[in-house]
Amino acid sequence: MKKTLTLLFIFFNISFLFSQNRYYDLSGYFCYDFSEDFSEFTLSNIEDNDTSSSKIINFTKSSIPFCRIGDIDYVKINADFFFYLINDENQYVFIESEKYNDFHFLDREKLGIYEASSESRIFGAKSYAFNLMYISLEPWISDSENGGIGEYITFESESEFNKFRIINGFVDINNPEYFNQFNKVKKICVYDKDENLLGEYEIKAHSDIQTFELPKKVSYVTIEIADIYEGTDFDEVAITSLQFYLGSTIFEESKQR
Repeated sequence: MKKTLTLLFIFFNISFLFSQNRYYDLSGYFCYDFSEDFSEFTLSNIEDNDTSSSKIINFTKSSIPFCRIGDIDYVKINADFFFYLINDENQYVFIESEKYNDFHFLDREKLGIYEASSESRIFGAKSYAFNLMYISLEPWISDSENGGIGEYITFESESEFNKFRIINGFVDINNPEYFNQFNKVKKICVYDKDENLLGEYEIKAHSDIQTFELPKKVSYVTIEIADIYEGTDFDEVAITSLQFYLGSTIFEESKQR
């Protein structure tokens, strides 16, 4: 009997380790097992073992991935081993089971001062550069007549970083058409405080999180837009999020999509 229980214990632990579709929420109390095609999931409470299942309808609007769970729609923001589901009222993050501990040990996004060469008032209220600090679907939008080329964003923090991640374009759950209508960033040049070039980076034209590494640790950068993907309706360029991290984080082995 003991041998049987031991084998079962080993089996379930091996199954857990190699489950490619098991995710935890940020608290770690809830486990989500997604089907291979991401069309349904089983939710488990780690403490009391209660479970429930839900269907997922996956679709796209203006090239942005969406999910519908019940009668609620979410924008899906993908990263290497986690993803966000976001709407106007809620934001959820799901972390691959084998990366959960790493996620909690990472050096979180740096707080600091964002400034931009311009900030648009195209919808009345100014689209501030500090919106970029969060993944809140409130983008920074340039106020320029050249499509955004030459516009720049500066970031200064009290602590060092050598990584950044970006959500390109204008991602809006209520107006997904903005993603194709506004310009997106295609290429950026990154400079340190002494105006030394740290690198040139190609940004892809999708709404997933893209992560990049700087050649050294810094506490100040200027990110200048060198090229753009042209939108269909507006001349302004938009970025939904731009965050900075230290290289010892979980993003160290991230691959650019």
